[in-house]
Amino acid sequence: IIRHQIHRLCQDWFFTLLHPLLKKGARIFIKTDNTDYFSFIQTQSFQGYSVIFQTESLYEEETIPPHLLIKTDFEKFFLEEGQSIKAMILEKK
Repeated sequence: IIRHQIHRLCQDWFFTLLHPLLKKGARIFIKTDNTDYFSFIQTQSFQGYSVIFQTESLYEEETIPPHLLIKTDFEKFFLEEGQSIKAMILEKK
């Protein structure tokens, strides 16, 4: 595990913990500028979820899901620095 990965929220234990609290069809929106962290997220099992959207470069996509258009201050900073934003949407089965 990459040094800070163990402290990151997007891990199997979190998705398992969250699952019974969500209604069927509920969505989880994930965005990060960190390539290693996004690669780590992609290795998770996502049991009980479907990956319905995934990209390595959000703002190069032809169509961007509306909820992913909301930019945090960190995201704005990293975009100004030329970083790509990785994104994923999970939907509870």
